[in-house]
Parts: sequence; C-alpha cells; structure tokens
Amino acid sequence: MHIFVKAGAQRKRTGQARRRRVGTWSPLAGPCSEELRGDSLDSSCLLPYSAGRRSRLRRRYHGVCSLRAAHQDLTTTTSKWTAMHYLSLTAEFKASHAVTFPDGQREPLHTHDWWVRVWVKARALNHWDVIIDFKDLQDIIVRVCRELHDTNINEHPYFKTVNCTAERVTEYVFKQVESGLPEGVTLDRVHLRRTGGELPEAEYAHARD
Repeated sequence: MHIFVKAGAQRKRTGQARRRRVGTWSPLAGPCSEELRGDSLDSSCLLPYSAGRRSRLRRRYHGVCSLRAAHQDLTTTTSKWTAMHYLSLTAEFKASHAVTFPDGQREPLHTHDWWVRVWVKARALNHWDVIIDFKDLQDIIVRVCRELHDTNINEHPYFKTVNCTAERVTEYVFKQVESGLPEGVTLDRVHLRRTGGELPEAEYAHARD
C-alpha cells in the first residue's frame, strides 16, 4: 500500500484554508492501514506544494481522503463564512444495471466500475481533534460498497420500485451512509461517476438554505 500525505494552502475572501491528505486503499481489501488513521496525522507532516505539483500528484494518486477546513475570520463581524470541517473518502465497486426509458424499453444489462466520493462535515472536532475516526467512516462506506459489489443493482430491493439510474444509486448510497454516522457528524453530499465513456456524473446532497 502506498501512503502519501500532502497539503496546500489557498486563501479566499476572509481566509478559507484548505488541507488535503491523500492515500490509496481498496474498499474491498479490508481495514485501512494504521498510517491512514486520523490520529497518526498532524500538521508537522503536511508540507506545502505548488498548484502544478498538486495537480500532478492528483493525477498520480487516486485520492481517497481529503480534509478541508474553512475558518471564519472572527475579527470581521460581517463575514458570511461559517467555520466547518470537511472529510471525504472515495471508494469503488463493480456492479451491473439497466435503465428503463420513458417508453418502457429497458437498455441491455451492462457493468460499470462505480466511483463514489462521500463528504462528511462537522462544526466542531471531537475529543481527539478529528471529525470522525477515519476507520469508522471507512467501515461505513465499505459496508455499502460490499452490498452492491458484483451484483445486478436492479435486483436490489431498493430498486424494485425506482429506476436504476445513476441518480438513484447515488441517493441510495447517501441514505445508507447517513444512517450509519454518529451524532455530530453530518453527511454533506455523495458524488458518483461511472466508467464507460463520457457518462454524466451524479451528486446527491442535502438542500442548502
């Protein structure tokens, strides 16, 4: 397993800072390496990189986790920014599906590699300064992926009454992950894309006020 940690700083308006940590793991290969656990990462191992360097690293490594913290400038009372911590994990699974069109015709059953990115957020960190134990979040996502991996999604009970579109698969993943999160951690959104040409990507999120 290859582990890589990186960070880059960006400033927006009142001071939004972004940090990223990236590694690689297979959602079906079992528990994550201890090196990826949140309690083993601190600011001393986060080194700055140029935008070009970050771009090259993103192409080289399949980003599976990133941490973004947006900090409010407390000296500016008119600021519209709200302090929020974000954590995302990416997982992949392989599954078949077939979409039914409005005229009642169903496309041939076919298989995709499904790539899912899950974002969680929290206004405050827990007692050891993370949003959620990295392994706990990974376990939740892996459980959902394993349920769909190497299956015909159309045969899943959830999809007996809804069309098996990318949007519905994204919605299903969102609901399953959300139900497993502990109190104080909110699921922000789920982003999904599929292999197989220029296919549209789907995203499901709570409506923002």
